[in-house]
Amino acid sequence: MSEVDNWTSLLPDPRTPAFIMQKLIVSDSARSVAFYREAIGMTVLFRLEAPGLPFNEILMGFEEDPAGARIILASALHEGVTPGMAPYGTPFPTGVPFANIVMQSPDVAALLTRVEKMGGSLAMPPYRIDLPGSNGALIAFAQDPDGHVLEFFQFTPFDDSLPEFDIAAPDEGLLKLFGAPPAS
Repeated sequence: MSEVDNWTSLLPDPRTPAFIMQKLIVSDSARSVAFYREAIGMTVLFRLEAPGLPFNEILMGFEEDPAGARIILASALHEGVTPGMAPYGTPFPTGVPFANIVMQSPDVAALLTRVEKMGGSLAMPPYRIDLPGSNGALIAFAQDPDGHVLEFFQFTPFDDSLPEFDIAAPDEGLLKLFGAPPAS
């Protein structure tokens, strides 16, 4: 797969509603490109890195199909600039925890190994979950080097010996993972 000259050629038909991409504000675009390439398996599709711009944007994806998943890695090139945020200088926290990027993988364990090797961190190891209408799945959470939350699913086949995750259980479910709400 090679980079394209015009990123609009990667977009779906403009007459069709579509999710285009997720933008991530990153602190180091080279480190983030390496992470998403080596750990996740994405490739660079387009780079907006023109001289004089206050930020750069790098479009990455798994394939050149216009309907395929995409992310933009945006990095400020000047002090006080937050890419994609107006007005310029608007502060933006890194690793917004309520904006997960959800991906599937045929081998979540290998993916998590690559995530940690490339500077990411494991937030929740793989657990089995019951998904209605399926034979179940594995679910795991990690963070990229800037703290963005990555949620991974692996559908069959998977290791049945892993513990089961009850999403609603107070001692192991989402409240444990994300913290219990404050007492009123």
